[in-house]
Amino acid sequence: MNLVKLISVFLLFGLDVLQAQKIANPPIVGGVTSSSASFVVRIDAEAEVKIGLDVSGSFSNPVFTNSVSAKSDSDFFCLTSISGLQPITKYFYKVFINNSVAFDSVERYFTTFPVEGEKSQFKFAFGSCQKQGQPGTIFTKIAEENPAFFLQQGDWGYPDTTESPFSLDDDLVKESFRSRYSFTHPSWQLIRKTPYAYTYDDHDMAGNNTDGSLLYLHGAQKMLSAYNKFFPHYSLPDIQKGMWQKFSYGNVEVFLTDNRSQRDPNLLAFKTANDSIYFSPDSTHSILGDEQMEWLLDELKNSKADWKFISSGTAFNPGMRSVIELAVLLQKDPRYQEIPTLYGMFNIKDIAFELSDKWAGFPKDVLRLLKAIDENKITNVIFLSGDTHTSGVDNGKNSMIPEMMAGPLDIKNMGFVSLMERFGVFVFNSGGHTSNLPESEFGNAYGRVTVFNADSVLLEAVSENGNVLGKTTVKNGYLPQTIAATVAPSILNFDSVAVGTSKLSVFILLNTGTDDLMINHIESSNPNFLVPIIPDSSIRIKPGDKEIFLVYYVPHLVPNQGTYDDCYISIASNVNDGLSPVYCKAVPFTPNSVDEKNNISSFALFQNYPNPFNPSTVISWQLAVGTFVTLKIFDVLGNEIATLINEEQQAGNHSFNFDATNKRQLTTNSLPSGVYFYQLRAGSFVQTKKFILMK
Repeated sequence: MNLVKLISVFLLFGLDVLQAQKIANPPIVGGVTSSSASFVVRIDAEAEVKIGLDVSGSFSNPVFTNSVSAKSDSDFFCLTSISGLQPITKYFYKVFINNSVAFDSVERYFTTFPVEGEKSQFKFAFGSCQKQGQPGTIFTKIAEENPAFFLQQGDWGYPDTTESPFSLDDDLVKESFRSRYSFTHPSWQLIRKTPYAYTYDDHDMAGNNTDGSLLYLHGAQKMLSAYNKFFPHYSLPDIQKGMWQKFSYGNVEVFLTDNRSQRDPNLLAFKTANDSIYFSPDSTHSILGDEQMEWLLDELKNSKADWKFISSGTAFNPGMRSVIELAVLLQKDPRYQEIPTLYGMFNIKDIAFELSDKWAGFPKDVLRLLKAIDENKITNVIFLSGDTHTSGVDNGKNSMIPEMMAGPLDIKNMGFVSLMERFGVFVFNSGGHTSNLPESEFGNAYGRVTVFNADSVLLEAVSENGNVLGKTTVKNGYLPQTIAATVAPSILNFDSVAVGTSKLSVFILLNTGTDDLMINHIESSNPNFLVPIIPDSSIRIKPGDKEIFLVYYVPHLVPNQGTYDDCYISIASNVNDGLSPVYCKAVPFTPNSVDEKNNISSFALFQNYPNPFNPSTVISWQLAVGTFVTLKIFDVLGNEIATLINEEQQAGNHSFNFDATNKRQLTTNSLPSGVYFYQLRAGSFVQTKKFILMK
């Protein structure tokens, strides 16, 4: 090399010993298009900063971004950009400080995107829930994939768990970004060569399950301003209100939604009365807010892309709402006051509140989006989501829009899909962290998306070990079904039930489609399991509504003590591919004989048999000692309609055959179909049970 070249290299790269300013936090590239890119880098002192790019890596003829000033009031963060780049071109890049290249032993590069509309085969990756202090082993695996870009869907660093409320403090806000851009965390292996797109979720914004009411009260406005200055994002429609944005990669468009800045508080979806909660969101309850929803719908309607990806920090799957509805129904059941999870014990109400943080807690927004897709015949919409610390994949049967929920990147797995399945709710039909996975697979995971030109898209949830946990293929032309429903739970376990008694359980039919759901017939394969509905009549369920169905188990005899009894309840409907049956299981048993009154040590009122009944049923009870007994019937308003027993009785077993048509037993001529209560009073013992007259 001649002297002139040596001098040129020296002047270009400089010597570290002569350079006062250094890179404090490594650069990250984002906002990439077919012809432009943006960068953020932080240095350690005031200086002029720019990024040099070169296609060869030799930097013999670099091009530069605009030069910006690193200043103390911005914590020496620098946001700079460049245009005029070539599409589908690999660019190496370095940081230049005061016109000299900063010492950096890491090779950094990225590839620009194809021209908008150009069909191509490529893959990208996404994920959420990344706690910077964790080992982060998954990032090496993602980097090996060489994705075209990476979607970071939020909960990046969990700054709210170390300092709260961190978003009120400028220094802590800046520190949250310094911790994301790290020389030591394994994510640098991905950042150094991959364009990033990123939106906040709750823990990035202010705190757990953050909503729009915190935008000004708890510093969320500071977080939006910091995002605008400290991350290389795409064009933002209104940074004062949120960070929703979009970008294109050839024949793909990605819509990054902000599901925190404009959302209504989750708990507004619930009403309370008598220490109980009721899920009853009003028509204005929104996860995106009107302005962002209008933006999303307009962009989808006007999109010319073959594939349209909606990226959301929280899961979309409307079938998850069935968990909220079940939790409300079971909130008083003592069996569900403490539910073991991978994150400790949860109360059933906690489960309802947590699920209301997802799109399922905002059914009017879900229906509005699905109706717009149907009415405008917007094909090939796919949902990508996170937040739940777990992965789940659905082909659209339950999620309506094909969805992959991926994560966690490097935080403890919550196992939420598996937890739902333990309770008989199966709404991710294509895999993920499901209940049939070995415990060793409940670790970190990410989403891998492969686009095959205009033909199809492959969605895969991938573990940090490289194993595919779940996958589905979306073919070109996909539109959500307009008639669809979630059945939950799909498994009913009645446990042990004595012959001559009955036990009640329920399942829910939730209309997740945009047209009316018609239930034409419900049939049990075993007469011991009864579903009390009016024969030969249809049930109409409006979009977004639900219907609760009762199932009674009434065992008649037990051929072999200890064996189980089961059945399938089939549901005939107008859903094209049908609804999954409900599987029921019970263990009937014959109670020990209690003919000897001295063997009876307690008072008890038993469930009537049969139940439901028409017109008569047997009510049984036992007395530990002789006492005065009354047995009365009440309607649902508490009005007494019959006194069946009003006398002194001896210890032992007793029964009464109640006939709803026997005028001598009633205060009225006859009873209409409905729910009634019978109450036994024996001394200080009082017990009430419910039964159903179905004519």
